[in-house]
Amino acid sequence: MNEPEPGSHADQYTFSSDYLYPFYKRVIQAITGVRDGLPD
Repeated sequence: MNEPEPGSHADQYTFSSDYLYPFYKRVIQAITGVRDGLPD
């Protein structure tokens, strides 16, 4: 369940900006209830 899909590769230099930042931004929106107006 926590293993990456076959063929997927996460670049270490862009992983935080491509994957983690959008995830944390959605978590903060869910907790605070404040939307940024961007499409889902």
